[in-house]
Amino acid sequence: MKPWFSGVLAACILLAMPVRAEDCKPLKMFESIALSSSPDGRRLYVPVQINGQDKRLLLDTGAPISMISDDMVKALAIGTHQAKVRLYAVTGSYTDRYARVTLKIGRLNLGESEFMVSPGLNDGDEPDVVGILGTDFLAMFDIAIDPAAKKLDLLDPDHCPEKVIYWPASAIAKVPVERLRDGHIVVSLELDGKPVRAILDTGASGSTLRITAAHAFLGIEAGSADTPAVGELNGTKGLTTYRHVFKTLSFEGVAVANPTLTLIPEMTEEPLSSTPLGTLIRVKNPAIKPELLLGMDILRHMHFYIAYKEHVVYFTPLAPAPQNP
Repeated sequence: MKPWFSGVLAACILLAMPVRAEDCKPLKMFESIALSSSPDGRRLYVPVQINGQDKRLLLDTGAPISMISDDMVKALAIGTHQAKVRLYAVTGSYTDRYARVTLKIGRLNLGESEFMVSPGLNDGDEPDVVGILGTDFLAMFDIAIDPAAKKLDLLDPDHCPEKVIYWPASAIAKVPVERLRDGHIVVSLELDGKPVRAILDTGASGSTLRITAAHAFLGIEAGSADTPAVGELNGTKGLTTYRHVFKTLSFEGVAVANPTLTLIPEMTEEPLSSTPLGTLIRVKNPAIKPELLLGMDILRHMHFYIAYKEHVVYFTPLAPAPQNP
């Protein structure tokens, strides 16, 4: 009789064997969606159908939960339900209600879907933008975002590891992701040669850095000649913000030259300490405070692929514009 552990040992060996190229699946695209944008290119909007009505949602990798405006819920004449989470807005107000609607993105019919409901999500200049599309939906796929081409690709996350860049690229940065409990994506990068962590947030039009981190890591003095005051955080007196032009921000060889960051003060209340970083709504998470928030002012200069299942983001620089002969 063979030892009882021989079968277990064989199974373990098989599990430990590397996946061969012929054993894993090729990359499969579910849908490629043409996006629209704000005039400055710092906000990207996803065309959707909500209960059969053509609307748009802000593309927001920094939002853990998707949201719909209270005005839209009223227009649809649908009820709301008590949620198990509470989301805070920049004013300190919160929402704890959700609504069920039918959602269609391109040709993908996602059926009945739940959105948190909040006032103030409508954009006055973009009246058909009625909410935000966050990671609760985006993380069902792998996603590729090309801000220059205004395109969002939704792909099957079940594919060969690392075989994801399907566009021409002069360089590829593979950056591991730390996925926080609230859904935020945190990547490690270098700012003027110093390591920092950043939330990847397509819902934020600008990028910010905490003043304390700027001083501790880089010796930057807020209020100096090269770091002037530029305003007040959320219009709150005494919460002064500053601006500094750095030399370089880099991801494993893919670099952005001369990035301009807004330096923001520390906040005492977590519901507000997260919201000024740019996204409309945040979930409280006092355990983790990345130093930097990476918004669309910087991200629009890259083409990137978020592999949620792999816990990796792939960055490539945008191809240079063709020159006229």
